[in-house]
Amino acid sequence: MEKDRIFIRKRDIVLGTVLAASLSAAVQSAGAKSPSKPEIYPQSAFRPAEILDKEFQRNKNYTSSGKGLKIEIPVPTSLSKEEQINQELKQVLEIMSANPDIFKQKYIEDVKMYYPIYKAAGDKYNVDWFLLWIVHEAETGASNSKIAFNGGTIPYFGGMQRNPQIWPQSYVDEAYSGLEFLDNVKTKHKTDAKEIAAAARELGTNINKYIDLGKDKAVLNALLLYSADEPAKLRFRQYKNYEEIFLNSESFVVNINTNGY
Repeated sequence: MEKDRIFIRKRDIVLGTVLAASLSAAVQSAGAKSPSKPEIYPQSAFRPAEILDKEFQRNKNYTSSGKGLKIEIPVPTSLSKEEQINQELKQVLEIMSANPDIFKQKYIEDVKMYYPIYKAAGDKYNVDWFLLWIVHEAETGASNSKIAFNGGTIPYFGGMQRNPQIWPQSYVDEAYSGLEFLDNVKTKHKTDAKEIAAAARELGTNINKYIDLGKDKAVLNALLLYSADEPAKLRFRQYKNYEEIFLNSESFVVNINTNGY
């Protein structure tokens, strides 16, 4: 079934990567990789795109109905980078909590844990933090997958399902340079901060490559290079929904001096 398949990423095909010997010829010809177990993480944690879209359309105007929040918290410029991120996180969590039909409790808990990493890595590579969250959730349920860390998804590894044959540890270490303060952020797996930074670097590079086409097309192309077509399109739809909530909605007004990012 479709939900039990994990697609080979286009980036690997383009670069001519040879799949691990453990994959069968049938899987290779089908353009998919098979995990050792049928379920990577509980499907109950996620919702089909059609349901997400309907819920979003029903709730996107929540501020005008009086149910939402208008948050205007000026952040003193004297705050450290970490303190600025924590101030932003408070606003993000308030918005998510005000929209339980869109943001499940699992999503709120995941963002609460990983936002400092999404935000810092996203700022460094000019990637919206929620795009990193979307990819993290889609790849491993925000590092909730057990087989993603024990070799069950060969050749892919980690919370963002990096292919070490293409993106070696040196690429990850370089991506994480300057973000060492994230070492203190509690995560589900010790490699998460570095893997998210590496994914941010990859997505940011590809977004920049296509930015002349406009931001939306650039983001979509970057997602298409990261995964198979259908997962990429779903992630892009989620990205546009979240963009309206977190960036374009009056419910999220941030006054932050970003010097030093």
